Amino acid sequence: MARKQKPRQYSSGFTLLELAVVLIIVGLVTAMAVNSSISVVATAKQAATEQKMRSINSALQAYRETYDRLPCPADLTIAEGATNFGVEGATPGTCTGGTPAANYSGAGATNSGTTGVEGALPVATLGLPNDMMYDGWGRRFRYVVDKGLTANAGLTSVSTACTNRAITIKDAAGSNRTTGAIYALISHGENGHGGYTRNGVITNAASANTDEQTNCHCNASAVAATYAPTYVQRSPTLDSTSALNSFDDIVTYKERWQMMTAWEDPATCGQYMYVVDNAGFRIEKFDNNGNYVSQSGKCASGACSIGSGNGELSYPEGLAVDLLGNLWVADAYNVRVQIFDSSGIYAAQFGSYGTGDNQFQYPNMLAMDLSGNMWVSDDTNNNVKKFNATTHLYMSQLGCGGAGACASSATDGWFNAPSGVAVDLSGNIWVSDAGNNRIQKFNSSGVLQCKSTPGELSNPQGMAADSSGNIWVADYDNGRWKKFLGTDCSAVTSIGSYGLGPGGFDHDYYIAIDSSGYLWTSGGANRAQKLSTSGVWQSQIGSCASGTCSTSTANGGFGFAGGVVFTGR
Repeated sequence: MARKQKPRQYSSGFTLLELAVVLIIVGLVTAMAVNSSISVVATAKQAATEQKMRSINSALQAYRETYDRLPCPADLTIAEGATNFGVEGATPGTCTGGTPAANYSGAGATNSGTTGVEGALPVATLGLPNDMMYDGWGRRFRYVVDKGLTANAGLTSVSTACTNRAITIKDAAGSNRTTGAIYALISHGENGHGGYTRNGVITNAASANTDEQTNCHCNASAVAATYAPTYVQRSPTLDSTSALNSFDDIVTYKERWQMMTAWEDPATCGQYMYVVDNAGFRIEKFDNNGNYVSQSGKCASGACSIGSGNGELSYPEGLAVDLLGNLWVADAYNVRVQIFDSSGIYAAQFGSYGTGDNQFQYPNMLAMDLSGNMWVSDDTNNNVKKFNATTHLYMSQLGCGGAGACASSATDGWFNAPSGVAVDLSGNIWVSDAGNNRIQKFNSSGVLQCKSTPGELSNPQGMAADSSGNIWVADYDNGRWKKFLGTDCSAVTSIGSYGLGPGGFDHDYYIAIDSSGYLWTSGGANRAQKLSTSGVWQSQIGSCASGTCSTSTANGGFGFAGGVVFTGR
C-alpha cells in the first residue's frame, strides 16, 4: 500500500480585506523588529557556542586518533596568559596530583565507570586558539572526561561495546540519557551561572534552577557543592518571572562507540532507532537489536490514533534529530513540525497551513545542517525552508529565488514537489526534486552546485548522505536505491528491485544510514530493512513472518513505515 496522499488545497488570491489585514500584520512585525536586537544577539551567541562545541568535538576526535587517549582537563582558575593556561593536567590517567590539575574529581553515582575529572578545555594541549576555551558569552567551557581514558592507550583498552563509564547525562525529567558518556562539554549559557571568566573567577548569577546547579555542582551563590560527574542536557526554558524555571545551559557529550576509528570494529552501542509509523500515527523507538522500546503519539492501551493536539500526529512523514537528541517530525496532515525529547515526550511545535515564512502546505522531510539548523521540504509550496533550531523561526529557503511560496518549475534551482532533503559532511544541501525526476545540490549559501543527469531517476524521494560524501536516493518508480557522487551529482551504482521478500522494495520512500554504514529503507511493505551498501539484506523490523510483513498496530509493527533516524541518546 502507498502512504496517505496529501490533501490539495488551492487559493484564488487575496481579497481587498485580506490584503489590508496582511499589510497591518507586516507593519506590526516591522515595528517589533526594532526592539528585537537583544534576542537576535542572544541567538547569535548561542549559535557561536554550538559551532565551537562542534569544532571542539572534532579536535578531541583528532587528538584521540593521534594519541589513542583523551586529554586531561586544564585548570579552570588559571587566568588567560598565565603559566599553564590551557595545558592539560600533568598526570594523564588521574589528571590530579600534579601541576596543573583538574579541578574536580569524583566517582559516578549511577554507573560502574571509574572517575570523572573536570576542569577547563585544554586548548594549548589540543593546539586550539585561546578563544576556543570560551563560549559565545565569554565564559569557559567545562570539560569532563572519564579519567581512565586519559591514560596511555586509554581508548584501545575500552571496547566500542556499550560499557558504563564515569559520566551520566540526564534529561529534563531526571531520567538517564546515558550512563556511558566518556566526555562532555558544558556551556553555562546566557546567564552564565557557574561559568568561569577569562580571569578564572566563577560567575554568580544567583540561579535557583536545580538543573543549572547540577551542571556547575554549585549552589545559588555559585559556591561549590559535592561533585559528581552528572549533568543535565535539556532544551532551554527561559522565564523572566521565575528564576527556578530558567535554564539555559548547553551540554553535549560522546559515548565510546562515537569515537571509534577506522581500524576498530564498528558497533552501534547506545544507539536507538526511531521509525515513523505513517498510517499508525506514531513514532516507534527500537534499541540497536531491533527490539521495540516505546512509542509517541495519541496512544492508549498500545494503539495510537490520529490527532491534532500537542504530541499527537496525523500521517507523519520524515524524522530528524538535533544536537540535543530531540526528535523533529514532519507532522504532514497537521501541517506543522513537532519536536519530542529523546524519551518521546512532546516539547514544542511550529508551523501552520499557508505560504508564509513559518508556514507549510505539506511538510514531508527534514535534515539538520552543520550549524544545527533544520531544513524542511514542502512539496506543495515547492520549496525547502531553513529554521533556527532554537527559536524555530524561518531563516531562509531554497527554491524560486529564495522567497515565498514557489510555483513548480523545471528551472535550475527551482523545484516541482520536493520530496527529500539531506545535508552532507561539507554542509551542502541536497534536494530530491521529485516532479522533475532529478536531485539538486546546493552549497550552504543556497547556490546551486550540480544536478543529476536526465533519465537517471524517476520520482526520487528520501535521501541520505554517507560518511564518504556520497548521496543515496530512493529511486521510487524504479524500485531501487541509487548512489550518486557528492562531487558532481553523477550516478555510481544502484541496489535493489521491486519485491515483498527480504531486500525487495515496495513504495519505499525513506532511507537512513546507521553508525556502521548500513542502509535502512522503509515504506509500504510495513517494515524497515537493513542492507549493506552492496544491497545484501541483513535484517528487518516490523510485524514480519517468513520474510514478509503485515500491517499491524501492535508494538513494533507498522501500518506504513515512514522516516527513520538514529541517535546515541
